[in-house]
Amino acid sequence: MTPLSPYLNHRFTLKTSFIAAVVLCIAGLLLAALAVNFPMLMIARILQGAGTGVALPRMFNIILEQSPRSRLGLLMGVGNMVCAIAPALGPTVGGVGEAAIGWR
Repeated sequence: MTPLSPYLNHRFTLKTSFIAAVVLCIAGLLLAALAVNFPMLMIARILQGAGTGVALPRMFNIILEQSPRSRLGLLMGVGNMVCAIAPALGPTVGGVGEAAIGWR
């Protein structure tokens, strides 16, 4: 999804494409929560991945285009921290949730 970022820059506004990516990710989340079999869960995860794949480069575009130059390093660091912490905490939180209530 990341190579689509330049196309999305020219075709849509930052706000529109970022909101669409977040909605796509949330739709995947809801579908995954309601999944009754593995194919449905896999489709939900693909939707989440597509939304995240669009949202992350857009997030950095927003930071680079909208933030003041004096705060650019701090905001890029926060953006990178979001990208680094999510894969580290996601499996742990998901495992705890699955152990507590099951995936169905």
